[in-house]
Amino acid sequence: MVSPREEDKSENPFYPFMLVETNLGIPIPVVHHVLAAASAEFMDNKGKLREDRSKLELSSRVLFMINPEHSTAANTRKQLIQEEVIDGQSELHLINLMFTIPRHSKSAIAWHHRKWLREFVERSTGSSFDIESERKICERTATIYPRNYYSWVYRHNLLKLMASDTAALKTEYNWSRAWVESHISDHTGIQHLERCLIMTGLEFDIIEHWSWTADNIKRYPGHEALWCHLRFCSHFAASRRKLLADSIVTFIQECMEECDRATGEEGVLLQKQLASRYSLWVARLAACSSQVDASSKALLVKTSLIYVNELMELDDHSKFYDDWSTNTFITKIDIK
Repeated sequence: MVSPREEDKSENPFYPFMLVETNLGIPIPVVHHVLAAASAEFMDNKGKLREDRSKLELSSRVLFMINPEHSTAANTRKQLIQEEVIDGQSELHLINLMFTIPRHSKSAIAWHHRKWLREFVERSTGSSFDIESERKICERTATIYPRNYYSWVYRHNLLKLMASDTAALKTEYNWSRAWVESHISDHTGIQHLERCLIMTGLEFDIIEHWSWTADNIKRYPGHEALWCHLRFCSHFAASRRKLLADSIVTFIQECMEECDRATGEEGVLLQKQLASRYSLWVARLAACSSQVDASSKALLVKTSLIYVNELMELDDHSKFYDDWSTNTFITKIDIK
């Protein structure tokens, strides 16, 4: 952090602010003074007539930029947009600027304001927003602030707007896969990928997608987010009679063998635990599903019994697996 020096006061006409080309810097010690002055100006002008709206616009802009959780400032700006004191596109640029600050990019009120602005402009002008530019701002904010919940919620909303555009949905699906490959532990990104799968109904691709997920699990061991996504894929496949028991058993065995060869490396014990849990979970899924044939059920349940001991050795205390000790899900399945 660079603070203005007292000796620079005579050379800097904007002191204590710092202006470099088009970039304005506000020193941290000065922020509370700016907020106090803006708040006073805002309250003085909030109840005045429309001819005084310029001061209200300026003070609300300062408040909203410094504190994007200021709901009163945000609502006032909505009113000013409706009164045509503020141009919708200018407000959009203001939010783009706000979102260059990582902490501000996770503001629920700022994202709601953006969503409201987009819908208002669409209603008032009859023209639609550029979805591509909206997707880019979502990508940027998710990058500068990892697991940015509100950014992903906004992107989920954009996904609904693409519902009738197969090509756009396919593009979003491919982008989401690329994102997950470079952000392996990002649960929010993976959840968006799952929404893409549901929206596109990629029944013919679910087997390939399951294989892609399994490959990433072997490439990046010990990441629970990927294993959770594999469960989603398995459930998705089972509901469409596409659960491939042989491939699942082979995958689990390969994971265990790789863990045995990589003893001592980071994530190995967690990988074994997650693989064992998945084995038991998918066996339970098969045993309870009417969409899985009897031979696949038997194979998966028989395989899962092998890994109960693995979980015991790893001191896994999850109550989810108590059913295997009482044979609740396997008593009616012939596993011979």
